[in-house]
Amino acid sequence: MIFLAPAAAVVGAALAVPALLALYLLKLRRRPVRVGSILFWPAAERDVQANVPLRWVRPSWLLLLHLLILGCLLAAMGRPALSDGGDAAARTVLLIDASASMSAADAGPAGGETVTRLERAKARAIEVVDGLRRGAGPREIAVVAVAGGARAVSNFTSSRSAVVDAIGSIYGTDAPGDLGAALRLVDAMTAEGEEDAEPPQAILFSDGSFAGVGAGGKADGIGGAASGVRLRFERIGPEERGGEEAGADEVGAAGGAGADNTGIVGIAARRDAEDPAMVRVFVDVLNARSARATAVLTLSFAGAVVERRALEVPARAAASGVAGRATATFEVRETAGGVLETRLGGGDALAADDAAALVLAPAAAPAVRLVRREAEASGVGLTAATLLGDVLAELRTRSVETVTAAAYEQRAAEGGLAPVDLTIFDRVTPSALPPGPTLSFGAAPPLPGVVGLGAAKAGGAATGVLFWTRAHPLLRNVSLDALVVAETMPLRIDPGAAGAWGVSTLARGRAGPLIVLAEGPAARHIVVAFELGRSNWPLQATFPVFLADALDYLTLRGEAADARSFTTAQAARVLLRPGAARPAWLTLRGPELAEVPVPPEGAGTTPTVALGVLERAGVYAIEGEATVELAVAVNLVDETESTLASPALLEVAGRAVPGVAGGPARREVWAWFVMAAGALLLVEWVVYAWRVRA
Repeated sequence: MIFLAPAAAVVGAALAVPALLALYLLKLRRRPVRVGSILFWPAAERDVQANVPLRWVRPSWLLLLHLLILGCLLAAMGRPALSDGGDAAARTVLLIDASASMSAADAGPAGGETVTRLERAKARAIEVVDGLRRGAGPREIAVVAVAGGARAVSNFTSSRSAVVDAIGSIYGTDAPGDLGAALRLVDAMTAEGEEDAEPPQAILFSDGSFAGVGAGGKADGIGGAASGVRLRFERIGPEERGGEEAGADEVGAAGGAGADNTGIVGIAARRDAEDPAMVRVFVDVLNARSARATAVLTLSFAGAVVERRALEVPARAAASGVAGRATATFEVRETAGGVLETRLGGGDALAADDAAALVLAPAAAPAVRLVRREAEASGVGLTAATLLGDVLAELRTRSVETVTAAAYEQRAAEGGLAPVDLTIFDRVTPSALPPGPTLSFGAAPPLPGVVGLGAAKAGGAATGVLFWTRAHPLLRNVSLDALVVAETMPLRIDPGAAGAWGVSTLARGRAGPLIVLAEGPAARHIVVAFELGRSNWPLQATFPVFLADALDYLTLRGEAADARSFTTAQAARVLLRPGAARPAWLTLRGPELAEVPVPPEGAGTTPTVALGVLERAGVYAIEGEATVELAVAVNLVDETESTLASPALLEVAGRAVPGVAGGPARREVWAWFVMAAGALLLVEWVVYAWRVRA
């Protein structure tokens, strides 16, 4: 038992106790009276002696009752309270939840000061420490921080200052809570040492937002009867509606009233399989409020805002407590690499889920092989052939190898052709279709379903483009209205001979197809049915655009260029750049500074470096150029944490553990002392009446 106002009781005792004793020490003043008998003189003599000053007070039942009544009233003035430590144990482990939901800022009672749940949990833990230390017998306390894993902040100690310092050193994270790991650590800590006369206890200071705990989940089978550890759940949650704490049936797993939070709980991005330059970003938004919310989503790439959009998110279901969800899709045309970031506008209870990012890897620069006729392999002057090579040199390519048709055939027959990402045939028809995609000008390689009807006819009438597939990724950025072709190569599409191949005409002139696409099981092939030198296309601005789109369309693989990110519960990894010097350390700058050692190169080393679990959400920039990735994106994206639930009980190992509401839970018992004083007063009246009658 403790006194919440001991000063008032001490001051009252200093004034009231001397006054009570003074009433018994006062000498009685009597007047002389004539009496007819000396029968009462002995009693009067004793009474006179008892009231002589500076003599001890004679013991009496009335004095004892008066002192007990006064003591009860003084104790009531000191506001006595029962400590909430429960059945104290010799060893106690304090589990302080430092997961993402504990960083939520809840308003205090009646709209008071806004503090985070973690701050309230740490303050409450210190109060419990003081209560435990007031108990009888030795008390040892250990402190464990619970987040994505469990971390022992201090071992068992009887020093209050050491325990308080350990509690103060706990910091918030953006990781989801793992109660199972915490209980396993408690089992290991309490298993050491001698057998205790009393079973150890664990006190959990948390809002109860743990995935799967209610259904057995992570904590199923942990901390049960085998370990003998008693678990108590100190619920650190928001004030319930009406200022009164809701009951278990009202809160349950749903978490009571809706939390003031909207958050991003899912994000993904990938390139389109048909148009790899198109990146589609998917965002999943959760609303934990009890009213519909309008979320303003901002998408940025490499720091520049791409699009802003208002998203209506349904309200949290009142009956089931399931949060509302809504999704949004963005489209970005980008072949370069960079950071894609989505952000929610407006403040709410939890900031960690208001942003999510992805690192989009740059499209791999393709290696290109250009096959030309022998006479023009080293041509001089501005011709269509040299212009094609110049445009390729200016595009985003890793290398451009120019070979003659004869050299190509010879090396292909000998197996001496190095693999490339794209082969371009300029008026050259190869004897066999090379592996990988191809782009042909003025010639048709042997493609199933594409039949060449001979060479281009000279002297024919010039033709333009009658129609083209404007929505196709290859032609959506170009206009062929001004294209004029003097001579075309007759082509015929034979669907019956295509087999498993897909063959389609992308552009058609008066004489037949001008641009044909053939899609095989392993690669795509484009045939342009005219020579560049027999058209005005190389002189138009649309030609370099077409060539760039053709490179992206033929060489990029959308499924292999997905954006990457990690969660605050995953171990992040980066890939070292081939050929780069292997550093001793990797430095990451972002929400927090991290330095990760790099294993020295040797037998058994891998080209990847494990960064460990980064418990703060955000974008971490990697210093230097030793890694392929220049940044690492870490997101919370956890539905349980964003819901900010505060259940009234947890189900651990098949047992329901009810939660004690957060805040000071000391129960004042001053009314008991007042009632005790009243009962003693009644006894005093009976004793006094009995003595008077006697």
